[in-house]
Amino acid sequence: MRLQTGRPGLMRTPESISLDVVLFFQQNPSARETVQSISLRIGPSPEVVEHTLERLVEQSILTRRGTGQTALYCYQRPYLNVTA
Repeated sequence: MRLQTGRPGLMRTPESISLDVVLFFQQNPSARETVQSISLRIGPSPEVVEHTLERLVEQSILTRRGTGQTALYCYQRPYLNVTA
C-alpha cells in the first residue's frame, strides 16, 4: 500500500513513514511531540501520522502520554540486558 504525503508528487509506504518517525526520535531522543508536530516535520497528513505513531506505541518503540490532539509521543529507548 502506498500513501500520498503532504508533499506533491511523493508517494510513500507505511514502512517508510514509520522509518522516518523512528529515525526522528532516535536523533532527538528527548523529543516530546504531538501528531500535528510530527506531521509537520515528516510530511504525511496527521491521520497517517497518528496511525503510524499508534502502531509504534503498540510495538513499544514509542510511548504516548495523554490522549487526543494533545497526546505527546516519546521515544522508548531499548532496554539492553547485557550479562557478562
